[in-house]
Amino acid sequence: MKHSMMKISWMFITILLLAGVARARQLQENPMADTSAVANLSEIIEIALKENPGIRSAEKRYRALLAVPAQVSSLPDPVLGYTRWVKNVETRVGPQENVFVLSQRIPFPGKLGLKGKIALQDAEAARQDYEAARRDVLFKVKSTYADLYNIDQSLRILRTYKRILRDFADVAATKYATGSGIQAQVLKAQVEISTIEVKELAFEKRRTGVVARLNALMNRSADAPIGTAVDIDLPPVTLAEQQLLAIARERRQELKATKYMIEKASFAKKLARKNYLPDFNFQTTYISIPKVNRHVSGFRQGRLFGDAGHQPADLARPAAGGRGAGHRDANRPAVSIRQSLENRGSGDCRYSFSVKNPARNPGPVRTGIAGAGRNEPGVGAVGL
Repeated sequence: MKHSMMKISWMFITILLLAGVARARQLQENPMADTSAVANLSEIIEIALKENPGIRSAEKRYRALLAVPAQVSSLPDPVLGYTRWVKNVETRVGPQENVFVLSQRIPFPGKLGLKGKIALQDAEAARQDYEAARRDVLFKVKSTYADLYNIDQSLRILRTYKRILRDFADVAATKYATGSGIQAQVLKAQVEISTIEVKELAFEKRRTGVVARLNALMNRSADAPIGTAVDIDLPPVTLAEQQLLAIARERRQELKATKYMIEKASFAKKLARKNYLPDFNFQTTYISIPKVNRHVSGFRQGRLFGDAGHQPADLARPAAGGRGAGHRDANRPAVSIRQSLENRGSGDCRYSFSVKNPARNPGPVRTGIAGAGRNEPGVGAVGL
């Protein structure tokens, strides 16, 4: 009796030692079996929503289209043109050299607003596509994680069962070695262990594919390690089928995007009607004509530009010195010019001026106004 109790104790100790060795060998062969390395669903979702290429592409497209309405609803760029004559064009006031043109096209009222609304509908549709991309990735992550959870739980059960079978096979082998057991039990345990290992290998292959899908959703390398899936919280569905369909019709992003496309078509139709109306173009032209100087006498300093276009000109009043001041300046070298200015309804008035040559003798420019029939010495008279 005492000998039998000792034999049973040694068999029990042997089983415990064999179980510990099998567990250590299992963790060494497959580190994923270590439950301390877990894959949290919330962390995977966070990474996928941030790094997924499809989501990032849809977001960039939405951001780009969001900037279009402000562009298409603003006025076209102004156009600045410049012309330099190869051969000067002679005119009544002198040869033309440079021509500057500034123009601004203004579309018919309402066109720019409709273009902005059309672009805004495109942006809103792109926003719905972006939300749909996030929704699809979220669904794929959750469904793939559920597959991973199913595989990990299956592997856990198979490995537990295989560990028990190995313990049973060790006990059967010990009993057979001591003559208290039969060989058939040992062979049966080994066959069952082999069957479990085949199933385990098939699940491990499936897990490799599931891990690769999860890594693709997170924009990671296909062989990046992912820990063991933890329990999933599945809230119960309390809504009826018709309620679910109503919510889907109201919140489905593809349906919202289609509505925005319908509104875009409506605005495009209105714009097509507006396109029959003309646009406006405002233009200003500045023509440069060379200045020609002449003698001046008897008038206070002033200036008058000899260029055609929207160029301001300041006219001077007669100086207090009168004719004496004009004679004192008459000995300065100058080149005279006579410019005719038409005055519609101003009566019999004479306007005379002279411009000094700045290249030869930089100094003040003198202009003057004289009455009708009075031509001062050194001063050319021009009729208005």
